[in-house]
Amino acid sequence: MKNYVSALLLAAPYWTYLVSSTAVPSQDIAAATTRLQTLGVDTAKYPVRRGDPTFTCEVLNFLFPKNETFTATSNFYTPLVDIPWSQTCWLEPACIVTPNSAPEVSIIIQVISALETKFAIRSGGHKPTPGFNSVGSDGILIALQNLNSLSISADKNTMTVGTGARWRDAYVFARDHGKILVGGREPMVGVGGFLLGGGISLFVNTWGLALDLVTRFE
Repeated sequence: MKNYVSALLLAAPYWTYLVSSTAVPSQDIAAATTRLQTLGVDTAKYPVRRGDPTFTCEVLNFLFPKNETFTATSNFYTPLVDIPWSQTCWLEPACIVTPNSAPEVSIIIQVISALETKFAIRSGGHKPTPGFNSVGSDGILIALQNLNSLSISADKNTMTVGTGARWRDAYVFARDHGKILVGGREPMVGVGGFLLGGGISLFVNTWGLALDLVTRFE
């Protein structure tokens, strides 16, 4: 019996550049201001500055005050920077934001889009190419390790896996339910990046790419 994986993958592990022009039209500032206000940001206290990662970090810190946004002054900053196994990816972003849910990811994307801020997204951090799961001080890093929930359907034929989970944990969870998964060949690889890259597993000749077994994305 096939053991499908239904993965809740909230964002691609690839970098995206949103670069503002030198002169920002006033209507764009107005639109960004309106967007922030709909998210509950007091724009009198936080007047809009587009393309400024430091300002974006200030806004994210306001929206996610419960130990979710980290700057270089935080004791958690360096350990988060150093998560990728390749030191070539140990870049130092303006801040790191660690959402706990899909709605929080949505809010973050709205903020960085409105403010035209360069960013990178990290699931597990296995990709060794700088910029794919890391960004320098001119951008922010969205780290998805908290989105690591695991569950299985009543018939035990479909698993729901958070994008920030590691395959090691997914394998142990599946084993405890008498199942196996078509997943990463290294236990520390993140689920999200592996699947969005296609997913070449040890069972590729039998089951094909792991991505082919995904039944749903959020």
